[in-house]
Amino acid sequence: MDRSLVLGIAFVVLVGVGAAVPPAGGAQAAGLGLQETVDPDLVNLNVAIQSNGTAEWEIEYFVRLSDENETRAFEDLQADVESNTSAYLDRFETRINGTVADAESSTGREMTATDYDVSAEIRSLGNRYGVISYTFTWTHFATVSGDQISAGDALEGLFLDEETTLQFSWSEDYQVASVTPDPTNERDRTVVWRGPLDFAAGEPSLTLEPASGTTTQGTTPATTPGDGPTTPAQEETSIWVWIVAGIVLLAIGAGAIWYLRGEPGAPAPVQETEDGDEPPAELLSNEERVEQFLESQGGRSKQQEIVDGLGWTEAKTSQVLSTMQESGRIEKFRIGRENVVKLPDTDGKNE
Repeated sequence: MDRSLVLGIAFVVLVGVGAAVPPAGGAQAAGLGLQETVDPDLVNLNVAIQSNGTAEWEIEYFVRLSDENETRAFEDLQADVESNTSAYLDRFETRINGTVADAESSTGREMTATDYDVSAEIRSLGNRYGVISYTFTWTHFATVSGDQISAGDALEGLFLDEETTLQFSWSEDYQVASVTPDPTNERDRTVVWRGPLDFAAGEPSLTLEPASGTTTQGTTPATTPGDGPTTPAQEETSIWVWIVAGIVLLAIGAGAIWYLRGEPGAPAPVQETEDGDEPPAELLSNEERVEQFLESQGGRSKQQEIVDGLGWTEAKTSQVLSTMQESGRIEKFRIGRENVVKLPDTDGKNE
């Protein structure tokens, strides 16, 4: 598929502001005033596949709110989204319509995108996050042949960066017949891919077949964006045990929250929730996930154990550890033929 699809999904959402903030390389849109883009801490692409091939999409952008000033700024943005919804949807609709048109041309399947909506809210997930959520319906996103549903060709060649998660979900009437590439995580009625990941030709690909003992004719999925098992809101009471995140530097534009991030790109600190649980793993940076894993192992571990424990590839693990070693966040050494990794404040180097 043409890379314009990637650009369509990896859109920059420009949102309006009440008072103009001087932009620093920001963008302008008619009637919206001055804007500036900021990077989200997490992007979720949630795709609920229906039995007729339609998909209900929800795209969620999480921005960490570190203090009261940032929270008040997002509350202003939230109020503006509610009072000027159409202004926030116009650019989004244009980008998604272009993406759907490209997918239609690539697959040869007639497609439309309808029922656009946007909302903003603040969620507490260990840290406080401002969340902007866009939803829409994508008809003929998947194909239906007999009892089987095949999805993914409309996203062929999509790139996920390390902040973004793509997940496909479906109703209890279906089960997985095949999925390519191997998902980061697969569980009941959901497959998840976490970036960084560059889908190859023919990927992603998911084929569903009727679940044992079920009849699919005339049924519709119970799963919709926002109520599936892997949405962050539900993870306030159940810590995610799968790996999530990643797309081409996505950005939410907003002069109102231009100053939300005092240190752009800084990872969200590990904090505990009120009931003592740690925040969901998908809201941690790669480096924090390594540190969390090492802490669970007493401060030290073999590199291969990190690969297995986090479900990463050896290449990704090596890259993350090298960066951490350069910044002094970990120490690495060899014992025999194996690399051993430890936190700087961990004593000893013996097994």
